[in-house]
Amino acid sequence: MTIQSNAPEMVVSLSGSGYTHIEITDEAPLFEDFNDLDESQPNFGLSPWTLKAGYATGSWATQWLVGTDSFYACDGTALKAETYPTTSYYESFDASTSLPAEWVVARSSGQTNYSIAGEAGIDGSNAVSAIHNSYYAPLDTLYSPVVSGKVTFDFRKQYLSSKMEAYVVTADGSKTAIDVETNATDWMPVVVDNVPEGSRIAFLMRDIYLDNFLAFGIQHINKGVQIVNSSLKPGNGASLYAGDDRAEDNELQFTIKNIGIQPVEAGSYNFATRLVDENGALPEGVSYKIYLDSDEGATLCEDNAIPGPALDVNEEKTLSGYLHIDGEERLEKLAFLVTANDVENTHFAQMQTGNNLTLLPNKGEASLGSVEFGIVNKSTTIDYTIENSSENGALTVSGITAPEGSAFTVNAAFPLVIPNGESSTIQITFAAEPGVHTATLTVNHDGIGDTEISVSGTMLSPTALLESFEGQTVPPLLWKVMQNKWSRSTISPYDGQACIAVTSATPDTIATPLLHLAAGDSIAFAVKSSSSSSYKTEVLYSADGQKWTSLETISTYNSSSWSSWAQKAVYMPEGETSDSYTIDLMNDDEKIGTFDVEGMTLNESKSYTCSWTPHAAGEAHVYALISSNGTVSSTDTITVDVAEETLITNLLIGDFSTPTSTTSNRHTVFETLYTPELLEGLNDGDVIGSIKIPYITSSYYSLAKGFKVNVWIGNTEKSELTTDKLSAADIEGLTHIGVDMSFEAGGTQESPLYFEMTPETPITYDGGNLSLIVSVDSIYSGWRDAAQFFLSEGTTNSMKYCAFDAQVAGYEAAWAESYTPQLRANIMTVELDLIAEAPVVYGIVTQADSQEPIEGATVTMQSGSVIYTATTDASGAYSIEVLQPGKEYTMSVTKDQYTAVEGVTLLVESGDNIEQNFALSIASGIDHTIEAATKIFTDRSGNIHVEAGSPINLVKVYSMSGSLCISESPATESAIVNAGGLKGVYVVEVQTAGSVKRAKVRL
Repeated sequence: MTIQSNAPEMVVSLSGSGYTHIEITDEAPLFEDFNDLDESQPNFGLSPWTLKAGYATGSWATQWLVGTDSFYACDGTALKAETYPTTSYYESFDASTSLPAEWVVARSSGQTNYSIAGEAGIDGSNAVSAIHNSYYAPLDTLYSPVVSGKVTFDFRKQYLSSKMEAYVVTADGSKTAIDVETNATDWMPVVVDNVPEGSRIAFLMRDIYLDNFLAFGIQHINKGVQIVNSSLKPGNGASLYAGDDRAEDNELQFTIKNIGIQPVEAGSYNFATRLVDENGALPEGVSYKIYLDSDEGATLCEDNAIPGPALDVNEEKTLSGYLHIDGEERLEKLAFLVTANDVENTHFAQMQTGNNLTLLPNKGEASLGSVEFGIVNKSTTIDYTIENSSENGALTVSGITAPEGSAFTVNAAFPLVIPNGESSTIQITFAAEPGVHTATLTVNHDGIGDTEISVSGTMLSPTALLESFEGQTVPPLLWKVMQNKWSRSTISPYDGQACIAVTSATPDTIATPLLHLAAGDSIAFAVKSSSSSSYKTEVLYSADGQKWTSLETISTYNSSSWSSWAQKAVYMPEGETSDSYTIDLMNDDEKIGTFDVEGMTLNESKSYTCSWTPHAAGEAHVYALISSNGTVSSTDTITVDVAEETLITNLLIGDFSTPTSTTSNRHTVFETLYTPELLEGLNDGDVIGSIKIPYITSSYYSLAKGFKVNVWIGNTEKSELTTDKLSAADIEGLTHIGVDMSFEAGGTQESPLYFEMTPETPITYDGGNLSLIVSVDSIYSGWRDAAQFFLSEGTTNSMKYCAFDAQVAGYEAAWAESYTPQLRANIMTVELDLIAEAPVVYGIVTQADSQEPIEGATVTMQSGSVIYTATTDASGAYSIEVLQPGKEYTMSVTKDQYTAVEGVTLLVESGDNIEQNFALSIASGIDHTIEAATKIFTDRSGNIHVEAGSPINLVKVYSMSGSLCISESPATESAIVNAGGLKGVYVVEVQTAGSVKRAKVRL
């Protein structure tokens, strides 16, 4: 391009076949949109772009003839131009209905659809569209042609949640991320300088449009072959089989695609293959051959090089065959690699078809389990199974040897030939003197896998009591059953064919014959829970059969696994001391207390009471663990529903003096309009957490069967009741707190039953009238409700009462029937639970010598079993809601490396908000420096105090839901923010020149 300036006009001329970009800037530019082109000019519509000069009054303009939308110029302004070389590559996607040549998709999941979308580009033209079909699957990658130099492109997010990643991928495969971060959905131009030769631009996109891809340099790939990540075999985690038997099960398959701009001739390229270990080397002692499927059958590939077939441009083909592998050992963590040779592309030319492959040799695999004879008192023989777990060969066992002098012998006819996937049975005999015996049997075989069998057993003297309950009679001879609930069971016995079980809900006792036991002697048995974790087994002993002493209680909280049998042994005691056993109180797996115990003599019993007050909402599962002589037993578990702690005040509206009479109607409705005078004790702003309606049910009818009760309550603008029928308008704006409730039988005037109802959102009383509607309706042919509510004295027409006998089900249909309501001077008796605001104890913990805040100190308040704790934040502040006021609490503060503060007493009453600050001294001998920290705290007037030590740029106050409530810019080192209009817990953010500090405060 040349620029020649001769006042008063300027001539700009372009030459060559590259692209040219011209920028002209000035404070008062002249704009030309080229809508009035002079078609008579010879250069109109030709490429390369041509400029011609024109004049305007007092200035000049320059006009594009072809290839631009608008042009800016101004008198005396210099033009600057950037010319793209003739090797440039520009793709606007306007001439494409599918991805252009040399654009390549590399699949990761196959779930991303890269296509050409019409009217989606910057100027309404075409653009690449990326749609991902599975949110959780990885994105597939779109690669540009091979480019270099300066690269530019434009993209736009369809949604703020759209995903865009871009990388420069060099010829050697290294990746460099391109900055494409944006929080907008406008078109975003991207410029990448100095892209190395041989690189591609990789895009990972979801819900993105891509347009106007431009590169200074392009390397066209004439002969390009991509190995596609699709239907690859052998796949990840596959098993490979050595030898002839299952060679054809070693499937080989991969797909290739011509990604060049010219057809590829058959035999002009090939694929090298490698079977490698985790270090990338061919495993020692392993070789393989590749057989490729063809029209003539399986063809051996010389040197394991797979010849490449002919491919047209963009054509895909799938190559398949199998691997014949030789190897003697089982190998794991192998991988299979395929590489394309004699092609121009460096990208996509190698693929790992699968990793974590396992090579199984053509031989058997011994699977040998251990043998446990348990406790016996005579020679015992059992059947033992040897399994060949191989999928690829027979197993020959030539012999099994036991150590010299072993208590175990083997009886079998060797050799044993076991086909793959099958097993063979031998006999192992245990015969020995009394005692515990173990041994290792050596198995000689020609396969892989286990070579040893671990055997063990306990032999008792022939005179020892040993009962396996194999006999048909329960109880066995000389045994005694107390409640006749024990029975013989063949369901999953510990050993042999049978066991005894008690499966009823009623406990039962079984007693042994008379035994001669001394202190320290053992009683051993196997036990399991039959169905419920709350069942337990208690072992007792008695010298006379009358007075029984508990030896041990075994429950499902024992350390044994109760999904299977557990062997237990208990020992006759010599007496217990205070240091030989402990009692721990547990909540699930958490130990919540250890209790002092006392010594006991033999046959003595003691009772302990362990208490704990939970504070966290949810279920608590409380039980005690008794540990003695290495044995742990458990009490039954007490499950407690712990409600979220709130400060509740109960308010009774009305009394229990007048129950309603029972009716003989299918439908009864009570609508009460409570005026503020009738709501004595309920004040404007009170929060109703739950509502209870008392009732009693006639004992003659037992239950008011077939009736459902629905209840609505809420603030109302009604000022009077009428005799109009009930309709949906009457319950509009009210809370439907009781839905299709059923009566229970019972209750008295002194102790009624209750419908207890809790709205999802507590109801805040607005100080006006309150409406309560109770509808009792039959859902089938029932005709008498037999239930009584309680009415109290109201004011004139404070209640609307309806009782009628329409044969319809449900309140919606009933209210539309024909009936005439009555007005009465009554109100429905109800109880309201009001949620009060808990008192708060708050303050700051600082260093005694410097008044610097201490973060991470533990503040504890305790009154008996009621315990509250809090941890100070970075500003040293703490805050504790006291949901059990009316108590005197003892406070303490602890922190590592500081001397604790203890014994501070505080009486907390309802309505109190008490500030209690603490100062801790650094423990003697400890030297640590505290940096100046931002302090954030509140006062009783609702002000937020900030002390930063440096100028405060910004103070923001957020609600817990994230809404910005206050924003101030003090520009001082300390500030007081008026937050008097806020109530509850808020987040305060303080921004200074060097930091951002956030803290929670209660206002």
